[in-house]
Amino acid sequence: MRSRIEPVELHTNTLSTEAKCESSSSHSSSDKPLLRELTGYLPRWIATWIDENELLLGAGLEDALHNAIDFESDYVVLFLRRSTIDSEWVRKEVDWALTKEATINRQVLLTVALEDVEEALVELGLNDRLYISLANHNRDGIESLARELTNHLGAWLSEVADLRSGRRYRATNSNDEFTADLESAITAIPKEWRSEVDRTIGRPFLRSLRSSQIGNIPLNPDLYYQRILQDMSSAGAGWTITAVSTLTSKLWGGEADQARYAERNLSAVQRGAIIRRVFVIRDGEQHLFKGIARIQKKAGIDVRIATSGVLADLPDMEDFVLFAGPDVSRGYVARPTVDGLRRIASGQLVLAPDGLIRLDTMFKALWDLAPESGAAFDTGLVERRSSRSKDQPPGLAMTQRSLSEPVVTCDEAAHARGIPLANELKTLVLQTSEGLVAAHLPGDGILSLRKVKDRLESAEAYLADPEDILKLGLSAGTVSAVLDPVWSMPHLISRRLLNFPEVMTNNGTRIGFFAFDPAVLTEAKDVVVGDFEK
Repeated sequence: MRSRIEPVELHTNTLSTEAKCESSSSHSSSDKPLLRELTGYLPRWIATWIDENELLLGAGLEDALHNAIDFESDYVVLFLRRSTIDSEWVRKEVDWALTKEATINRQVLLTVALEDVEEALVELGLNDRLYISLANHNRDGIESLARELTNHLGAWLSEVADLRSGRRYRATNSNDEFTADLESAITAIPKEWRSEVDRTIGRPFLRSLRSSQIGNIPLNPDLYYQRILQDMSSAGAGWTITAVSTLTSKLWGGEADQARYAERNLSAVQRGAIIRRVFVIRDGEQHLFKGIARIQKKAGIDVRIATSGVLADLPDMEDFVLFAGPDVSRGYVARPTVDGLRRIASGQLVLAPDGLIRLDTMFKALWDLAPESGAAFDTGLVERRSSRSKDQPPGLAMTQRSLSEPVVTCDEAAHARGIPLANELKTLVLQTSEGLVAAHLPGDGILSLRKVKDRLESAEAYLADPEDILKLGLSAGTVSAVLDPVWSMPHLISRRLLNFPEVMTNNGTRIGFFAFDPAVLTEAKDVVVGDFEK
């Protein structure tokens, strides 16, 4: 259910009758009669939102549902059957609700199980959450469900109102000029525009503020280059700059802002700054970086080279620059796109001491692993070597093993192979705004679509439809990470997966399988290693 809470005053620990809770439901269309009956038993302070009542003729369904969850409701109640997970709309609404939870930092989604839905809860990533069961679909059962819903929503609403009452901050009682200006600007926005302004500007701004509270300030590409160019222009004697670059030669050699950044590196060294840089490049691109590395080394920058295979040993590695100078200590993290790292998707300014220490520790570990640039080009790079051609899927060179019976799920496969579930590789094919992406995690892991969207800065990310999987020549139990067509996709790799010395996955059949070091996955063409699990 979705609800909007009007401003409330609390007396003792109970809600006044002025409190209002607007709630919406995510459900299958076949359950509408049940919902209509249920709403008749709910108290007046719970105002429900059901699409057949609220949508105007001709209104866009997706926009209306998304808007209702984001702006018109406090809670979403998911009425779940086993068949519900086949609904793309329900999956989207669950994702919107979970995104809202992350944004406002409180629970929004409550599940009502209309039958045995344990597997559906796992597939939706809701198996570790509270849910209510509808024991009987008769009048007594529905009345009992209404009472239980009322108790849960009342308790949640009371907590939220309590927090708002205790934490509400008024700029008129503060000398904070920025806060006063912000409140004045919001007040000046016409009421009929505020929901669009909130959705387009307000919510992203609040997310940025919350990140800034812990010393991580989000930057768009323009701000990233503006800030890092300013700091590089200020650097001189007494400054030390350490950097890890995971960007391709195409960006270093052809992107205008990156070219200006490279030039200012050289000028900073002339003013007395000390710069150390490690290039992390893909195997086969050594010749593309030879000129870039030599120019920087000739200018006085201490350069070392490693290949992307080191990501298996340092899975948290990112593209970053650390500045340490008189009264200056900050870092910049660049987040490339997943389409081959040809451009920057976003950046982050790191100010928190623990964040700076983490980046410095990663740099020192990589610096110790990487040879100097001359030695790297003359004798080979730090890498995990492979006997196969770099253009071939690694599964073609792996030893095939087999079972006596076919298996489909990770649970079945791990049991049949006699290994812990975590050592069974789970590969999921996702449809995103940028196309198909393969996500890899331990078999006992649960993928967070919200984290995937945030990392890719993608408007959409959901499990590919079975029809799309079939078009690829795949089916349940035959999606192999180390064979095409999956190998040729962009890859998202869970950091936790790289902690295992060996994992197993199918060989494109339900009987055969491979056993291999998961670090092999980092050899794919387009790879992002990160935290993608719930």
